[in-house]
Amino acid sequence: MRGEVSIKWKILQLCHYRRPAGTGVNLSQATATIEIGDTLQLSETIVPSGATNQNVSWTSDAIGVATVSGTGLVTAISDGSETITVTTDDGVITADCDITIITSVTGVTLDISTITIIPSFTEQLTASIAPAGATDTGVTWESANTAIATVSSTGLVTAVSDGTVDISVNTDDGSYSATCTVTVGTPVSGVTLDINSFTVAFGNTEQLTETVAPPEASNTNVTWVSSNASVATVSATGLVTGVAEGSATISVTSVDGSFTDSSVANVTTDTIAPTADYLYGFYDSQTLLVGFSEDVDVVTATNISNYGISDVTPTPTISSIDMNGNQMVLIGLSNAQTLGAVLTLTVSGVEDISGNVMVSEDLECEYVAPPTMLNTGLLEKTGSMLSGEAGAAESNAGYWYDHDGDSATPDFWYAYLEIAAVPAGTLIAFETIVAWSYVEADGSFVIMEDVHSASVEDYSFPPGSYDIYVLK
Repeated sequence: MRGEVSIKWKILQLCHYRRPAGTGVNLSQATATIEIGDTLQLSETIVPSGATNQNVSWTSDAIGVATVSGTGLVTAISDGSETITVTTDDGVITADCDITIITSVTGVTLDISTITIIPSFTEQLTASIAPAGATDTGVTWESANTAIATVSSTGLVTAVSDGTVDISVNTDDGSYSATCTVTVGTPVSGVTLDINSFTVAFGNTEQLTETVAPPEASNTNVTWVSSNASVATVSATGLVTGVAEGSATISVTSVDGSFTDSSVANVTTDTIAPTADYLYGFYDSQTLLVGFSEDVDVVTATNISNYGISDVTPTPTISSIDMNGNQMVLIGLSNAQTLGAVLTLTVSGVEDISGNVMVSEDLECEYVAPPTMLNTGLLEKTGSMLSGEAGAAESNAGYWYDHDGDSATPDFWYAYLEIAAVPAGTLIAFETIVAWSYVEADGSFVIMEDVHSASVEDYSFPPGSYDIYVLK
């Protein structure tokens, strides 16, 4: 009997054994940052793992910032901080997860994309963060070249010196950026033309000149346009060419500021034939210079058969004819003329660029002794192959000649240019300087500048010797 009782007690003791209670709980993460509208799944682990009661409950300590479901799913509602707590049913043990809910930056823009600032002046740039409710609105500002313009930590740009530079703003969150191109210089305030309206014959040209204000403007570039290119065209430099009878408005526009002015071109049909207005015989006695009243056709103007020599013995023949500009022709004679000789040049058949043919004209020229040279050194050298470089040389560089004896009004300008030892194909360029001098009757020395309004273009020449003639 005693043995049976003992066995029953042990069985009863085994049936009343219970699992241990939970002693702790852990969360899958202690901190987290999530966007508004996003969710985060938290999971708990009860210690020990074999605890009898595995049930937990979830709570949030901030109403309106985030919610948490019974399974630990957190949903972000608005910016802010939230503590999510898990609590065990057995032992009332808790664990927390601190959550920060944010709105991330998605971009940044500037209120100004391009601007021109006068040196020493300032301009305030304003950055706009997207979205408007972004949590971190911090930005940094940067100038690509502080020698041109600087920028403060608040976006205030200060112009330093002429040039162009990019001013950038960069977001702290996401490193988004926006740029404003800043041009430092004096802006254009207007542009005007020298002629309000003009008349130009068909085939002829008229040069318009623009004035950009103020004179110190940094960008003085302009564009030209004709309202009717079938009547008149205009080049990139404002040279208007008459194309057909009619009217066209020629407009100039400043690149900086888009200021504009215009002039009306009235194109007429050119029915007036050219005339031969003057004839000079130069000191070498073998060259004549004929000047016409308007631009002439190259083919007819250089046709030897359109010229004749008479009234001089022996009568020379014409050995060459070359254009010197658009209205002058140089005629080379076969033999030299004596001083005092008078010859007559007959000109006929020369056309202007509109096709009008001149009537026959006789021009008389007397060869006289070379006049006193009024000044020298009137040739300004430009280019890379002139005197002192690669063997280029010059002589008799620039003289005014006075055929009528009035030193105050010289008749024409002459220059002789010698170019030698220049590689084949190389071109030499030169241009005139407008200045000359003379001696008065009382012996005083007079220097006159800018008395000759030269419309001389730059010329280019291959190696050789050249006589250059420019009328006053």
